[in-house]
Amino acid sequence: IYISGYAEYVDLRGDFNNWSGSSHVMAENNEVFSTTITLDAGSYDYKFWVENKGEVAGFWIADPQNSKTDSSGNSVVVVSGFKGLSGLSCLKGEELELPVSLDYVTTNGAVYSSTEASYALTQDNPYVSLDGTKVIVSKDCPDSIVELKVTGVKNGNTYTSVCTIDLTEKYTIYAHSAVEDRNLLNASSLHIWDESGETNLRPQECNFQTTEVLSDGRTWMKVELELPAAEKLGFILKSKGNNVWDWQTKNLYYADGVGTENVCYILDGYSDIYTSLEKAPKDRYVYIEYTRED
Repeated sequence: IYISGYAEYVDLRGDFNNWSGSSHVMAENNEVFSTTITLDAGSYDYKFWVENKGEVAGFWIADPQNSKTDSSGNSVVVVSGFKGLSGLSCLKGEELELPVSLDYVTTNGAVYSSTEASYALTQDNPYVSLDGTKVIVSKDCPDSIVELKVTGVKNGNTYTSVCTIDLTEKYTIYAHSAVEDRNLLNASSLHIWDESGETNLRPQECNFQTTEVLSDGRTWMKVELELPAAEKLGFILKSKGNNVWDWQTKNLYYADGVGTENVCYILDGYSDIYTSLEKAPKDRYVYIEYTRED
């Protein structure tokens, strides 16, 4: 969080994003700029890049709310816990092998290497089982995450932490537009987000991978994705390119079908997502005939 009544633009840069100015642009609400980032255990340097209203040049500033800095004046944040357990995911119906040993980061940044690790579910789950360091997830699991308690032992000392595994599902998405110039791989893309807000899926743009003529005789754009198992996903069929919105459909929503292969059909000009080709409406055309009087 960065608070300023003068700034019109702020982004967060640090070790975690290779000091990129575009990775974590902060959203403003009532003069409070904020962003959310998931970090693995470790010590990270960071700063804010700020551009004030009416000023041409921007400037660096350390975090005013964090007194811990390094010799270069960068703010420092330490995330304690076991390294290597951030961003874990497992496709439903498959298995995930977890590390046998892990490095543990203390609250002051000290690292205990090669800590022997063991895992346990934080609560009973009939759809998830553990076999040593292997997590086995049923295809019918209705959850979006699995939470594990991690225990490590090093030189007689015991360390504990909690990690989460995002559960994912496969999606095959077809899209079609009756406007020929839009029904091309270089013309259209999908904007996707988690409408339920229960997963770590950030809004993103996905490009179609191929075109395919289906049994209805129409050419469809197609993409196969592995996405977090959100209760409700949002889609927009739009003009291709990040922040390019020359044309777009309405917001379209898909409620997850547990235990199924998710196949979706999106039509330009329609407000529903169809789960079978038979349900997808045919293209509509308007023919205009006129007689010219000379």
